[in-house]
Amino acid sequence: MTIARSKALLPLSLALLAACGSATDARDGAPEASATDGSEVASLPALAAQAVDADEAIASRAIAALREAGPAGLEAMMTTHADAIARLRTAPLSADRDQLDALRDDADLARLRTALDGVAAQRDAFASGLYWYTDLDAARIEAARSGRPILSLRLLGRLDEEASCANSRFFRWLLYPSPEVRAALAGYVLHWSSERPAPHVTIDMGDGRTIERTITGNSVHYVLDASGRVIDAIAGLHTPADFAARLAQAQALAERCGVRFADRACVATEHAQALARTRSAWEALGTTVPSWDALVAMDVPAPAAPTALAAMPLTIGKAAIEMPLLRILEPQPPAAPVDPIAWDRLTTFWLGADYDRVITDGARALARLKTGRVDDGPMLLATFRRTVQDSVRNQFTLDRRLHAWLAAPEVANDFDTLNTRVYAELFLTPASDPWLGLRGETDWDVLEVTTPSGTQN
Repeated sequence: MTIARSKALLPLSLALLAACGSATDARDGAPEASATDGSEVASLPALAAQAVDADEAIASRAIAALREAGPAGLEAMMTTHADAIARLRTAPLSADRDQLDALRDDADLARLRTALDGVAAQRDAFASGLYWYTDLDAARIEAARSGRPILSLRLLGRLDEEASCANSRFFRWLLYPSPEVRAALAGYVLHWSSERPAPHVTIDMGDGRTIERTITGNSVHYVLDASGRVIDAIAGLHTPADFAARLAQAQALAERCGVRFADRACVATEHAQALARTRSAWEALGTTVPSWDALVAMDVPAPAAPTALAAMPLTIGKAAIEMPLLRILEPQPPAAPVDPIAWDRLTTFWLGADYDRVITDGARALARLKTGRVDDGPMLLATFRRTVQDSVRNQFTLDRRLHAWLAAPEVANDFDTLNTRVYAELFLTPASDPWLGLRGETDWDVLEVTTPSGTQN
Protein backbone atom coordinates (compact mmCIF):
# COMPACT_ATOMS: atom_id res chain seq x y z
CA MET A 1 0.00 0.00 0.00
CA THR A 2 1.30 3.45 -0.90
CA ILE A 3 0.09 6.57 0.80
CA ALA A 4 0.67 9.91 -0.90
CA ARG A 5 2.79 12.23 1.23
CA SER A 6 3.10 16.00 0.96
CA LYS A 7 6.64 17.30 0.58
CA ALA A 8 8.17 19.82 2.95
CA LEU A 9 8.46 23.27 1.42
CA LEU A 10 10.76 25.79 3.05
CA PRO A 11 9.14 29.16 3.67
CA LEU A 12 11.96 31.03 1.92
CA SER A 13 11.79 28.93 -1.23
CA LEU A 14 7.99 29.20 -1.25
CA ALA A 15 8.15 32.97 -1.01
CA LEU A 16 10.75 33.22 -3.76
CA LEU A 17 8.77 30.93 -6.06
CA ALA A 18 5.59 32.87 -5.42
CA ALA A 19 7.29 36.20 -6.02
CA CYS A 20 8.79 35.04 -9.28
CA GLY A 21 5.58 33.39 -10.51
CA SER A 22 7.54 30.17 -11.01
CA ALA A 23 6.26 27.45 -13.31
CA THR A 24 4.73 24.51 -11.50
CA ASP A 25 5.03 20.78 -11.94
CA ALA A 26 4.48 19.84 -15.58
CA ARG A 27 1.31 17.96 -14.68
CA ASP A 28 -0.13 20.79 -12.65
CA GLY A 29 -0.39 24.13 -14.24
CA ALA A 30 2.70 25.48 -15.91
CA PRO A 31 1.70 28.97 -17.04
CA GLU A 32 1.96 28.09 -20.70
CA ALA A 33 3.16 25.33 -22.95
CA SER A 34 6.60 25.69 -24.53
CA ALA A 35 8.45 23.92 -27.28
CA THR A 36 12.05 22.75 -26.95
CA ASP A 37 12.61 21.81 -30.58
CA GLY A 38 12.06 25.25 -32.05
CA SER A 39 8.60 24.39 -33.39
CA GLU A 40 5.68 26.73 -32.93
CA VAL A 41 3.49 25.94 -29.94
CA ALA A 42 -0.21 25.52 -30.72
CA SER A 43 -2.54 28.04 -29.14
CA LEU A 44 -4.79 26.84 -26.34
CA PRO A 45 -7.95 27.02 -28.49
CA ALA A 46 -6.21 24.98 -31.18
CA LEU A 47 -5.16 22.41 -28.59
CA ALA A 48 -8.73 22.34 -27.27
CA ALA A 49 -9.96 21.46 -30.74
CA GLN A 50 -7.32 18.73 -31.09
CA ALA A 51 -8.17 17.26 -27.67
CA VAL A 52 -11.36 15.71 -29.08
CA ASP A 53 -9.76 14.42 -32.29
CA ALA A 54 -10.76 10.91 -33.30
CA ASP A 55 -7.04 10.11 -33.62
CA GLU A 56 -6.12 9.10 -30.06
CA ALA A 57 -2.48 10.07 -30.49
CA ILE A 58 -3.40 13.62 -31.51
CA ALA A 59 -5.97 13.90 -28.73
CA SER A 60 -3.61 12.57 -26.06
CA ARG A 61 -0.86 15.06 -26.94
CA ALA A 62 -3.32 17.94 -26.87
CA ILE A 63 -4.83 16.85 -23.54
CA ALA A 64 -1.35 16.62 -21.99
CA ALA A 65 -0.44 20.09 -23.27
CA LEU A 66 -3.68 21.58 -21.94
CA ARG A 67 -3.13 19.92 -18.58
CA GLU A 68 0.37 21.39 -18.53
CA ALA A 69 -1.09 24.84 -19.19
CA GLY A 70 -3.00 24.68 -15.91
CA PRO A 71 -6.40 26.28 -15.28
CA ALA A 72 -6.05 28.23 -18.53
CA GLY A 73 -6.00 24.91 -20.39
CA LEU A 74 -9.30 23.86 -18.85
CA GLU A 75 -10.80 27.28 -19.53
CA ALA A 76 -9.85 26.90 -23.20
CA MET A 77 -11.66 23.56 -23.28
CA MET A 78 -14.76 24.97 -21.59
CA THR A 79 -14.87 27.95 -23.97
CA THR A 80 -14.08 26.08 -27.18
CA HIS A 81 -16.67 23.39 -26.49
CA ALA A 82 -19.23 25.56 -24.69
CA ASP A 83 -22.17 24.48 -26.88
CA ALA A 84 -21.50 20.76 -26.44
CA ILE A 85 -20.96 21.19 -22.69
CA ALA A 86 -24.26 23.07 -22.41
CA ARG A 87 -25.90 20.18 -24.24
CA LEU A 88 -24.45 17.67 -21.76
CA ARG A 89 -25.59 19.80 -18.83
CA THR A 90 -29.14 20.47 -19.98
CA ALA A 91 -30.33 18.02 -22.65
CA PRO A 92 -30.84 15.08 -20.26
CA LEU A 93 -33.41 17.08 -18.29
CA SER A 94 -35.93 17.08 -21.14
CA ALA A 95 -34.80 13.95 -23.02
CA ASP A 96 -36.98 10.91 -23.40
CA ARG A 97 -35.40 7.48 -23.16
CA ASP A 98 -34.36 7.30 -26.84
CA GLN A 99 -32.88 10.79 -26.77
CA LEU A 100 -31.01 10.00 -23.58
CA ASP A 101 -29.60 6.82 -25.11
CA ALA A 102 -28.46 8.86 -28.11
CA LEU A 103 -26.63 11.29 -25.81
CA ARG A 104 -24.94 8.45 -23.96
CA ASP A 105 -23.90 6.77 -27.21
CA ASP A 106 -22.62 9.92 -28.93
CA ALA A 107 -18.93 9.27 -29.73
CA ASP A 108 -18.11 12.98 -30.06
CA LEU A 109 -19.53 13.74 -26.62
CA ALA A 110 -17.69 10.75 -25.14
CA ARG A 111 -14.37 12.06 -26.50
CA LEU A 112 -15.16 15.51 -25.08
CA ARG A 113 -15.90 14.08 -21.64
CA THR A 114 -12.63 12.11 -21.70
CA ALA A 115 -10.64 15.17 -22.74
CA LEU A 116 -12.19 17.39 -20.08
CA ASP A 117 -11.53 14.79 -17.39
CA GLY A 118 -7.88 14.55 -18.44
CA VAL A 119 -7.31 18.30 -18.39
CA ALA A 120 -9.21 18.90 -15.13
CA ALA A 121 -7.98 15.75 -13.31
CA GLN A 122 -11.58 15.06 -12.28
CA ARG A 123 -14.12 12.55 -13.52
CA ASP A 124 -17.28 14.22 -14.94
CA ALA A 125 -15.44 17.54 -15.20
CA PHE A 126 -17.92 18.84 -17.78
CA ALA A 127 -20.50 19.21 -15.00
CA SER A 128 -18.30 21.26 -12.66
CA GLY A 129 -15.64 22.94 -14.80
CA LEU A 130 -13.13 22.69 -11.93
CA TYR A 131 -9.35 22.38 -12.30
CA TRP A 132 -7.60 20.24 -9.68
CA TYR A 133 -3.90 20.16 -8.83
CA THR A 134 -2.50 16.72 -8.03
CA ASP A 135 0.91 17.97 -6.89
CA LEU A 136 0.74 19.66 -3.50
CA ASP A 137 3.88 21.74 -4.05
CA ALA A 138 2.32 23.21 -7.19
CA ALA A 139 -0.88 23.97 -5.27
CA ARG A 140 1.16 25.68 -2.52
CA ILE A 141 2.91 27.89 -5.02
CA GLU A 142 -0.38 28.91 -6.59
CA ALA A 143 -1.87 29.56 -3.14
CA ALA A 144 1.03 31.84 -2.26
CA ARG A 145 0.82 33.61 -5.62
CA SER A 146 -2.95 34.10 -5.59
CA GLY A 147 -3.53 34.66 -1.88
CA ARG A 148 -6.12 31.86 -1.81
CA PRO A 149 -6.12 28.92 0.64
CA ILE A 150 -5.94 25.35 -0.66
CA LEU A 151 -8.92 23.01 -0.54
CA SER A 152 -7.31 19.58 -0.51
CA LEU A 153 -9.58 16.56 -0.96
CA ARG A 154 -8.24 13.33 0.52
CA LEU A 155 -10.01 10.23 -0.77
CA LEU A 156 -9.69 6.52 -1.45
CA GLY A 157 -8.97 5.99 -5.11
CA ARG A 158 -8.58 8.88 -7.56
CA LEU A 159 -10.89 11.76 -8.31
CA ASP A 160 -10.33 11.25 -12.05
CA GLU A 161 -11.57 7.65 -12.02
CA GLU A 162 -15.19 6.52 -12.04
CA ALA A 163 -15.02 4.18 -9.03
CA SER A 164 -13.35 6.29 -6.39
CA CYS A 165 -14.77 5.88 -2.87
CA ALA A 166 -18.50 6.44 -2.44
CA ASN A 167 -18.44 9.86 -0.78
CA SER A 168 -16.08 11.31 -3.39
CA ARG A 169 -18.53 10.14 -6.05
CA PHE A 170 -21.30 12.05 -4.25
CA PHE A 171 -19.03 15.11 -4.22
CA ARG A 172 -18.58 14.90 -8.00
CA TRP A 173 -22.30 14.48 -8.50
CA LEU A 174 -24.05 16.63 -5.88
CA LEU A 175 -21.50 19.19 -4.69
CA TYR A 176 -19.07 20.24 -7.39
CA PRO A 177 -21.69 20.92 -10.13
CA SER A 178 -23.81 23.02 -7.73
CA PRO A 179 -23.73 26.75 -8.66
CA GLU A 180 -23.43 27.85 -5.02
CA VAL A 181 -20.61 25.38 -4.36
CA ARG A 182 -18.74 26.39 -7.51
CA ALA A 183 -18.99 30.03 -6.42
CA ALA A 184 -17.53 29.14 -3.02
CA LEU A 185 -14.77 27.03 -4.58
CA ALA A 186 -13.62 30.02 -6.64
CA GLY A 187 -11.95 31.28 -3.48
CA TYR A 188 -9.68 28.23 -3.29
CA VAL A 189 -6.84 26.48 -5.05
CA LEU A 190 -8.15 22.94 -5.56
CA HIS A 191 -6.03 19.86 -4.91
CA TRP A 192 -6.66 16.17 -4.34
CA SER A 193 -4.57 13.23 -3.21
CA SER A 194 -5.25 9.55 -2.67
CA GLU A 195 -5.08 7.90 0.75
CA ARG A 196 -4.97 4.46 -0.90
CA PRO A 197 -6.78 2.62 -3.70
CA ALA A 198 -10.51 2.12 -3.20
CA PRO A 199 -11.34 -1.58 -2.68
CA HIS A 200 -13.76 -2.97 -5.25
CA VAL A 201 -16.16 -5.90 -5.34
CA THR A 202 -17.15 -7.29 -8.75
CA ILE A 203 -20.18 -9.54 -9.28
CA ASP A 204 -20.06 -11.53 -12.52
CA MET A 205 -23.58 -12.06 -13.81
CA GLY A 206 -22.36 -14.89 -16.05
CA ASP A 207 -23.59 -13.39 -19.32
CA GLY A 208 -20.90 -10.79 -19.91
CA ARG A 209 -22.40 -8.21 -17.55
CA THR A 210 -20.77 -7.31 -14.26
CA ILE A 211 -21.65 -5.16 -11.27
CA GLU A 212 -18.66 -3.39 -9.77
CA ARG A 213 -18.90 -1.48 -6.51
CA THR A 214 -16.50 0.05 -4.02
CA ILE A 215 -16.88 -1.46 -0.58
CA THR A 216 -15.49 1.01 1.97
CA GLY A 217 -13.59 4.25 2.39
CA ASN A 218 -14.26 7.87 3.29
CA SER A 219 -13.24 11.35 2.16
CA VAL A 220 -12.36 14.65 3.80
CA HIS A 221 -11.76 18.16 2.48
CA TYR A 222 -8.83 19.85 4.23
CA VAL A 223 -8.30 23.60 4.10
CA LEU A 224 -4.57 24.31 3.98
CA ASP A 225 -2.50 27.45 4.08
CA ALA A 226 0.23 27.97 1.50
CA SER A 227 2.73 26.17 3.75
CA GLY A 228 0.56 23.04 3.66
CA ARG A 229 -0.66 23.22 7.27
CA VAL A 230 -4.26 22.24 8.04
CA ILE A 231 -6.38 25.17 9.20
CA ASP A 232 -9.81 23.57 8.80
CA ALA A 233 -11.40 20.31 7.67
CA ILE A 234 -14.83 19.24 6.42
CA ALA A 235 -15.49 15.52 6.78
CA GLY A 236 -17.88 13.42 4.74
CA LEU A 237 -20.93 14.50 2.74
CA HIS A 238 -22.88 17.72 3.26
CA THR A 239 -25.71 19.32 1.33
CA PRO A 240 -24.53 21.86 -1.27
CA ALA A 241 -25.81 24.78 0.83
CA ASP A 242 -24.13 23.51 3.99
CA PHE A 243 -20.89 22.72 2.14
CA ALA A 244 -20.81 26.18 0.54
CA ALA A 245 -21.38 27.77 3.96
CA ARG A 246 -18.55 25.74 5.50
CA LEU A 247 -16.25 26.74 2.64
CA ALA A 248 -17.08 30.41 3.22
CA GLN A 249 -16.43 30.05 6.96
CA ALA A 250 -13.10 28.32 6.33
CA GLN A 251 -12.02 30.96 3.84
CA ALA A 252 -12.82 33.70 6.35
CA LEU A 253 -10.84 31.78 8.98
CA ALA A 254 -7.86 31.59 6.61
CA GLU A 255 -8.03 35.32 5.90
CA ARG A 256 -8.11 36.14 9.63
CA CYS A 257 -5.32 33.75 10.61
CA GLY A 258 -3.13 33.99 7.50
CA VAL A 259 -3.43 32.37 4.09
CA ARG A 260 0.31 31.95 3.57
CA PHE A 261 1.45 30.93 7.07
CA ALA A 262 -1.56 30.71 9.37
CA ASP A 263 -1.01 31.52 13.03
CA ARG A 264 -1.66 28.32 15.02
CA ALA A 265 -3.00 30.15 18.09
CA CYS A 266 -5.45 32.05 15.88
CA VAL A 267 -6.58 28.79 14.27
CA ALA A 268 -7.13 27.23 17.70
CA THR A 269 -9.22 30.19 18.84
CA GLU A 270 -11.35 30.09 15.68
CA HIS A 271 -12.09 26.40 16.16
CA ALA A 272 -12.90 26.84 19.83
CA GLN A 273 -15.48 29.42 18.76
CA ALA A 274 -16.82 27.10 16.04
CA LEU A 275 -17.13 24.33 18.62
CA ALA A 276 -19.07 26.66 20.92
CA ARG A 277 -21.44 27.56 18.08
CA THR A 278 -21.96 23.88 17.34
CA ARG A 279 -22.79 23.26 20.98
CA SER A 280 -25.29 26.12 21.03
CA ALA A 281 -26.97 24.76 17.90
CA TRP A 282 -27.20 21.30 19.44
CA GLU A 283 -28.61 22.55 22.72
CA ALA A 284 -31.16 24.63 20.80
CA LEU A 285 -32.68 21.35 19.58
CA GLY A 286 -33.88 20.83 23.16
CA THR A 287 -35.20 17.53 24.45
CA THR A 288 -35.37 15.94 20.99
CA VAL A 289 -31.69 14.98 21.36
CA PRO A 290 -29.37 13.75 24.12
CA SER A 291 -27.42 16.32 26.08
CA TRP A 292 -24.20 17.77 24.67
CA ASP A 293 -22.17 15.81 27.20
CA ALA A 294 -23.94 12.61 26.17
CA LEU A 295 -23.18 13.36 22.52
CA VAL A 296 -19.49 13.89 23.25
CA ALA A 297 -19.42 10.72 25.36
CA MET A 298 -20.36 8.73 22.24
CA ASP A 299 -16.85 9.41 20.87
CA VAL A 300 -15.43 6.13 22.09
CA PRO A 301 -11.74 5.46 21.39
CA ALA A 302 -11.10 3.79 18.06
CA PRO A 303 -10.45 0.05 18.41
CA ALA A 304 -6.99 -1.24 17.57
CA ALA A 305 -8.33 -3.16 14.59
CA PRO A 306 -11.65 -1.64 13.48
CA THR A 307 -13.76 -3.66 11.07
CA ALA A 308 -15.28 -2.40 7.83
CA LEU A 309 -18.69 -2.96 9.40
CA ALA A 310 -17.80 -0.55 12.20
CA ALA A 311 -16.56 2.08 9.72
CA MET A 312 -19.50 1.70 7.32
CA PRO A 313 -22.30 3.44 9.30
CA LEU A 314 -20.29 6.61 9.94
CA THR A 315 -21.98 8.18 6.93
CA ILE A 316 -25.58 7.48 6.01
CA GLY A 317 -25.52 7.77 2.23
CA LYS A 318 -22.37 5.69 1.90
CA ALA A 319 -23.81 3.05 4.23
CA ALA A 320 -26.84 2.60 1.97
CA ILE A 321 -24.46 1.65 -0.85
CA GLU A 322 -22.02 -0.48 1.10
CA MET A 323 -24.14 -2.42 3.59
CA PRO A 324 -25.57 -4.95 1.09
CA LEU A 325 -22.12 -5.90 -0.16
CA LEU A 326 -20.62 -6.06 3.31
CA ARG A 327 -23.33 -8.51 4.31
CA ILE A 328 -22.44 -10.67 1.30
CA LEU A 329 -18.79 -10.69 2.34
CA GLU A 330 -19.68 -11.51 5.95
CA PRO A 331 -22.11 -14.48 5.99
CA GLN A 332 -22.76 -13.93 9.70
CA PRO A 333 -21.71 -10.37 10.36
CA PRO A 334 -21.93 -8.85 13.82
CA ALA A 335 -24.69 -6.34 14.25
CA ALA A 336 -23.76 -2.88 13.07
CA PRO A 337 -23.44 -0.29 15.85
CA VAL A 338 -26.80 1.27 16.71
CA ASP A 339 -26.92 5.06 16.59
CA PRO A 340 -29.17 6.27 19.44
CA ILE A 341 -29.92 9.58 17.70
CA ALA A 342 -32.79 9.81 15.21
CA TRP A 343 -31.00 12.03 12.70
CA ASP A 344 -33.91 11.88 10.28
CA ARG A 345 -36.08 13.72 12.81
CA LEU A 346 -33.82 16.72 13.32
CA THR A 347 -35.55 18.71 10.61
CA THR A 348 -35.30 21.97 12.53
CA PHE A 349 -31.57 22.10 11.83
CA TRP A 350 -31.79 21.33 8.12
CA LEU A 351 -31.32 24.90 6.97
CA GLY A 352 -31.57 25.32 3.21
CA ALA A 353 -32.22 21.62 2.72
CA ASP A 354 -35.03 21.91 0.21
CA TYR A 355 -34.99 19.35 -2.58
CA ASP A 356 -34.09 21.67 -5.46
CA ARG A 357 -31.06 23.09 -3.62
CA VAL A 358 -29.72 19.61 -2.95
CA ILE A 359 -30.68 17.87 -6.19
CA THR A 360 -29.88 20.69 -8.63
CA ASP A 361 -30.52 20.62 -12.36
CA GLY A 362 -26.85 19.84 -12.86
CA ALA A 363 -27.07 16.86 -10.52
CA ARG A 364 -30.23 15.60 -12.22
CA ALA A 365 -28.69 15.87 -15.69
CA LEU A 366 -25.51 14.08 -14.61
CA ALA A 367 -27.49 11.33 -12.89
CA ARG A 368 -29.46 10.65 -16.07
CA LEU A 369 -26.32 10.54 -18.19
CA LYS A 370 -24.72 8.08 -15.81
CA THR A 371 -27.73 5.82 -15.24
CA GLY A 372 -29.60 6.07 -18.53
CA ARG A 373 -32.82 6.44 -16.53
CA VAL A 374 -35.48 9.08 -17.05
CA ASP A 375 -37.73 7.60 -14.33
CA ASP A 376 -35.34 8.65 -11.60
CA GLY A 377 -37.68 10.39 -9.13
CA PRO A 378 -37.73 7.76 -6.35
CA MET A 379 -33.96 7.25 -6.61
CA LEU A 380 -33.21 10.97 -6.32
CA LEU A 381 -35.70 11.50 -3.49
CA ALA A 382 -34.10 8.72 -1.44
CA THR A 383 -30.66 10.20 -2.08
CA PHE A 384 -31.89 13.65 -1.05
CA ARG A 385 -33.15 12.34 2.29
CA ARG A 386 -29.92 10.50 3.07
CA THR A 387 -27.79 13.49 2.06
CA VAL A 388 -29.66 15.82 4.39
CA GLN A 389 -29.24 13.36 7.25
CA ASP A 390 -25.53 13.06 6.47
CA SER A 391 -25.14 16.82 6.45
CA VAL A 392 -26.64 17.40 9.88
CA ARG A 393 -25.01 14.31 11.36
CA ASN A 394 -21.53 15.17 10.08
CA GLN A 395 -21.72 18.67 11.51
CA PHE A 396 -22.46 17.34 15.00
CA THR A 397 -20.18 14.29 14.92
CA LEU A 398 -17.23 14.26 12.51
CA ASP A 399 -16.84 18.02 12.07
CA ARG A 400 -17.40 18.60 15.79
CA ARG A 401 -14.49 16.32 16.60
CA LEU A 402 -12.30 18.04 14.03
CA HIS A 403 -13.10 21.42 15.59
CA ALA A 404 -12.11 20.02 18.99
CA TRP A 405 -8.79 18.70 17.68
CA LEU A 406 -7.88 21.91 15.89
CA ALA A 407 -8.97 23.98 18.92
CA ALA A 408 -6.16 22.37 20.93
CA PRO A 409 -2.94 24.30 20.15
CA GLU A 410 -0.83 21.31 21.19
CA VAL A 411 -2.39 19.13 18.49
CA ALA A 412 -0.10 18.96 15.45
CA ASN A 413 -1.77 20.33 12.34
CA ASP A 414 0.73 19.28 9.73
CA PHE A 415 -1.06 17.43 6.96
CA ASP A 416 0.49 13.98 7.45
CA THR A 417 -0.04 13.83 11.21
CA LEU A 418 -3.61 15.09 11.20
CA ASN A 419 -4.61 13.01 8.18
CA THR A 420 -3.25 9.86 9.82
CA ARG A 421 -5.36 10.59 12.87
CA VAL A 422 -8.48 11.34 10.80
CA TYR A 423 -8.36 8.01 8.99
CA ALA A 424 -7.48 6.03 12.12
CA GLU A 425 -9.79 7.61 14.72
CA LEU A 426 -12.51 9.39 12.75
CA PHE A 427 -13.03 7.09 9.76
CA LEU A 428 -11.85 3.85 11.46
CA THR A 429 -9.70 2.90 8.46
CA PRO A 430 -6.13 3.22 9.80
CA ALA A 431 -3.20 3.17 7.41
CA SER A 432 -1.71 0.35 9.48
CA ASP A 433 -4.43 -2.05 8.24
CA PRO A 434 -3.82 -2.96 4.58
CA TRP A 435 -7.16 -4.79 4.49
CA LEU A 436 -9.35 -1.85 5.60
CA GLY A 437 -11.15 -4.01 8.14
CA LEU A 438 -12.40 -6.38 5.44
CA ARG A 439 -10.33 -9.38 6.55
CA GLY A 440 -10.82 -10.69 10.08
CA GLU A 441 -8.07 -12.23 12.13
CA THR A 442 -10.12 -15.22 13.30
CA ASP A 443 -12.53 -15.96 10.42
CA TRP A 444 -10.70 -17.87 7.67
CA ASP A 445 -12.59 -18.70 4.48
CA VAL A 446 -10.27 -21.63 3.68
CA LEU A 447 -8.71 -19.81 0.73
CA GLU A 448 -5.06 -19.04 0.20
CA VAL A 449 -4.27 -15.40 0.95
CA THR A 450 -2.17 -13.70 -1.72
CA THR A 451 -0.69 -10.24 -1.45
CA PRO A 452 1.39 -8.02 -3.73
CA SER A 453 5.10 -8.18 -3.05
CA GLY A 454 6.06 -6.13 -0.02
CA THR A 455 2.60 -5.79 1.50
CA GLN A 456 1.46 -7.14 4.84
CA ASN A 457 -0.66 -10.29 5.22
